[in-house]
Amino acid sequence: MSDSFWRPGRGAVEPPRGAGPRPPAAAPPARQPAGEVVPFRRRAVKPRRRRRPLGVALLRPAATALLLVAAPVALAVWMLTSPRFALAEIQVAGAERVGEAWVRGRLAPFTGRNLLALPLVEVERRFAGHPWIAGVSLRKDLPRRLAVTLVERHPAVLVPRLGRLWLADREGRAIVPAPGGAEEEYLVVVATPGAEWEEVPAGLELAAGVARHRPVWAAGLSRVEALGGEGGFRLHTTALPFPVAVENRTLAAQGVWVDRAVPALAERFGAVAAVDARFAGRLVVRPAAAGGGMGSTVTTPQESGARPDRPHDSSRVR
Repeated sequence: MSDSFWRPGRGAVEPPRGAGPRPPAAAPPARQPAGEVVPFRRRAVKPRRRRRPLGVALLRPAATALLLVAAPVALAVWMLTSPRFALAEIQVAGAERVGEAWVRGRLAPFTGRNLLALPLVEVERRFAGHPWIAGVSLRKDLPRRLAVTLVERHPAVLVPRLGRLWLADREGRAIVPAPGGAEEEYLVVVATPGAEWEEVPAGLELAAGVARHRPVWAAGLSRVEALGGEGGFRLHTTALPFPVAVENRTLAAQGVWVDRAVPALAERFGAVAAVDARFAGRLVVRPAAAGGGMGSTVTTPQESGARPDRPHDSSRVR
């Protein structure tokens, strides 16, 4: 018995361990083919997969699409119908003259309505027409609170309207009829009808200039009248015995000469109905006895060359 065995297709078999050296295996005798050998390969065939029905194939994507659409719709329906979002609190700010009680009363019909579905335009209409309200800001604070901030008009002047004085803002827009004693607190600005938005701000600007340049006039200033197409304003102040017409461009210089001219004008003309100081270098005086238009033109020191610290002769009449 030899040390190794030959098995077809497997080669030599190793001898067990511990055996002595084995001789080289003898080559198997060559076989003579009896004929031509044709290799045989089985044709590869893919296994047939069983197809699912069309309805079953579409069921999953349809269910996914339905879930993506139905979930937001269900959430929206819940939010628009749930009592959790019913309006229960109204927060009011800026209602100094209007009053919080009035605001809450105007918005009482909205209490209990769904806050998400509440149209803010409808809420704003509840404030339309109120004379003190210039604007309103609304904000929904979920889940149940509506924040309301009012922008009120601020009275700055008194304007004549419909035969009486009205409180008006700085643009000349009338707010409400003035209460008694308002003339002691507010300046009266008489504007040309239809030009209030232009002349009232200009009148307030002139009053500010009077406060800067002629503080004594400003302390007793009660009325500012627009002169329309002539330009400028006529001031009524307790600091002067007559009204004086001025402009911003001539106020600083002419105001000094008006104050200095008061004694001389009284001596020359007696009672003075009005003085026009809008023209550089001269004062136009209307004596009370003249009745109608301006009576005399008086040369001021600017034109005559006199110094401001010296009294001038206001009797020079052109």
